This record gives sequence, C-alpha cells and structure tokens, in this order.
Amino acid sequence: MSEWLRYPMLIKVWTIIRVLWFLICVVVATTVGALYGYETYGWLGSVGTSLLGLILGSIFGAGPEIIMMLIR
Repeated sequence: MSEWLRYPMLIKVWTIIRVLWFLICVVVATTVGALYGYETYGWLGSVGTSLLGLILGSIFGAGPEIIMMLIR
C-alpha cells in the first residue's frame, strides 16, 4: 500500500473500483432477495427478504475480506 501513495491516480482508480464493487453487491443482493421473497412469500416476503439482502449485500460489499475469512 505504501507504493500506491506515490501514485494518486491509482488511489482514485482503486476507490472507484471499491465503490462499484459495493454498489453491485448491494443491488444484486437486494434484487435476489426481492425476487426470492416475492416468489416464495408474496409482497411482504419480498419486502422482508429484500431488506435482508440489502443488509447482507452491504456487509459483503463493504468488507469482502471478512466473508473470505469466514468461508475458510
């Protein structure tokens, strides 16, 4: 990481990649939760499981290292 401090453009690119990763994780997890909840439980299930997907997507998007440690 200390080598990156010499190149501010790399820091900006890495930040953009992290933000895109976070957004993709949240959108996909929320969508999957909403679709699964709607097909299984109806409208209320859709709302509940999409909120669960939002929470899990936020956790996974913010810290993918934590999830990888749990899998190992």
